[in-house]
Amino acid sequence: MYSKDQALWQSKTFLDALGVETICYPNTAMAAQYIAQQADPAKAAIGARDNASLYDLDILAENIEGSASNTTRFLVISAVPNAQENEVSSLLLTVPDSAGALAKAINVIAAFDLNMDNLQSRPVKSRPFEYYFFVQLAGHTSRQNVEACLQALSAVCTSVRSLGSYSIRKDDQL
Repeated sequence: MYSKDQALWQSKTFLDALGVETICYPNTAMAAQYIAQQADPAKAAIGARDNASLYDLDILAENIEGSASNTTRFLVISAVPNAQENEVSSLLLTVPDSAGALAKAINVIAAFDLNMDNLQSRPVKSRPFEYYFFVQLAGHTSRQNVEACLQALSAVCTSVRSLGSYSIRKDDQL
């Protein structure tokens, strides 16, 4: 089974039940393209329905993820900003290791009347017990209140990095 490491991990229970060997590929589309080129019935890939259509592959199984709540985000990236309505902005924050530090950052976001619709923590590599926070805010980084919020966050965070802005298409918009 060929696919991106994350797709293989999310489908681990299904794959373990099959007893198949897994091989990581840089992304799911490349894995599907490889399978199409090989035309070997003993090889398969995990990928999006669009990959199956693009490379004229048969869908052998669906809903193989271990959790129905798994979500994968695909982004269109550009060197030139392209502001649209209903966008979100993603940030990476680190805060001091002190009581209430994260709460202070969240209060700054609230003070600028921004909806924080996602907050995730991830460990900082090679620094045990330190974390960075991935934050998703409603609004494009070029909006005045988002720009001002980023400035204000700099005063309470040890680092603030904007990852950019993008539109999100939800399942009910497909």
